[in-house]
Amino acid sequence: MVRLKAIIVRDRDGEEFLRCPRCGMVFKRRKDYIRHVNKAHGWLFGRGKPKGKRLKKKYAKLLSK
Repeated sequence: MVRLKAIIVRDRDGEEFLRCPRCGMVFKRRKDYIRHVNKAHGWLFGRGKPKGKRLKKKYAKLLSK
């Protein structure tokens, strides 16, 4: 399982911002960062993979070409 750890960036006023290590987007709140990771990079965690024997077989066939 993949874990995306936010890069914490401080601006000149001392405020903390969270930067996504995968795409570089910057967020002010942790809640926004977590929502972004789940929606944009959720496929890394198993969301969006084919479910069922038929679909797995179909995608395996496409990947082998």
